[in-house]
Amino acid sequence: MQRVIVACLLLMLLAGCFPWGAPERLPEYTSVADAQGDGSETIFLNLSSQSLTTLPDGLASLPNLRKLSLRGNSMTKPPAAIGTLKPLQWLDLGHNRISVLPAELGQLASLEVLYLSDNELVKLPPALVGLSRLRYLNLDRNALAALPSEIGKLSEIRWLRLNGNALTGVPDGIGLLSRLQRLYLRDNALTDLPGSLSELKSLIDLSLSNNKFSTVPAAILQLEGLQRLDLDGNQLTLLPENLETFKSLKWLKLEKNKLAEEEKERVRDALPACHISF
Repeated sequence: MQRVIVACLLLMLLAGCFPWGAPERLPEYTSVADAQGDGSETIFLNLSSQSLTTLPDGLASLPNLRKLSLRGNSMTKPPAAIGTLKPLQWLDLGHNRISVLPAELGQLASLEVLYLSDNELVKLPPALVGLSRLRYLNLDRNALAALPSEIGKLSEIRWLRLNGNALTGVPDGIGLLSRLQRLYLRDNALTDLPGSLSELKSLIDLSLSNNKFSTVPAAILQLEGLQRLDLDGNQLTLLPENLETFKSLKWLKLEKNKLAEEEKERVRDALPACHISF
């Protein structure tokens, strides 16, 4: 049984459920009224799946609120008042019906983790770059066709998830995210990536499966620290000649492409220390 539990936790970690490990255990409440009497330095208010359409009254009276979940409710636009929750470090707005984000969200300068997955977002407000301490941003499964050019100002971000959107391109500003370690762009409509991507010297994990790449973007070959590269489900027939530049690559996924057997053999020979799946 213990092995099963450990295995489940590892799967959740790999899936992005926990940005850096098991979540911190905080005093947890499911209503504002119950939380108001807690004198702890840090608390977690879990308002998931309560059919909320807006923020409940009284949140501003919780000076020790650091973690707030509003997952699985019915909000279409969080109210501007969300910007008053200055102590927040962790916020989950996933699985709502949010199509518009208020600019005031960018006032949460202490925020480090933000979940916006499984909503109806078509664009992001430039004010989002006010989240100067943000380390993890999950925007999976929205309807984003583009990213604001200002995204490069999220200078502390380590993990950026954009799976399942409608992206056809990525702005040059992505290259300014010097601390970015994981970039997930699965299930979009990408055909290329900007040359500025080569500046992401901290990047170790890049997922590009189920896009429309017919060639591997040149910038990827300059990511000498890259350890995991997922190119599954694209339109690749050939890989670059100079694969030996991937000195750190440990895992390469190339399933559901159009690679001939001779090309697969060449890739294996070029990357003998890398686990490759075709």
